[in-house]
Amino acid sequence: QFYRKRLNARQEVATQQGAVTHPCQAGARYRRFALSSKDITKPVEVETLGSKRIVKVDGFVRTVVEGPLHWRWDASKTFEDGTYDIEWRHHLNKIGGAFYFFHEGQNKNLEVAFGGGNGNPPILFDADV
Repeated sequence: QFYRKRLNARQEVATQQGAVTHPCQAGARYRRFALSSKDITKPVEVETLGSKRIVKVDGFVRTVVEGPLHWRWDASKTFEDGTYDIEWRHHLNKIGGAFYFFHEGQNKNLEVAFGGGNGNPPILFDADV
């Protein structure tokens, strides 16, 4: 209890340390990739809107990317709109980090790419979506 009382001391005056920032503010410390290792147990929903692919986790939009969702090594093997689980990942917590979705047609896990960009996409939003 002694430790918990003193773990996160509250400041009596405003300081820059621990200040809440906006994600777009210069110097803000937010991640730049759409999926994280904490999403492994969460459903990832992918839907198409025009030429864009909207990627949601737990119903919240994480990113909007161009082009199809496909297997990294063969762009003709595409993933349809739907809900997927991240089946396997390697260094997921970065842009381009490899991860796999289960592909029904191939009956196996395939490494994912979005519109030619391999792995974990960056967080991008589109005003038109």
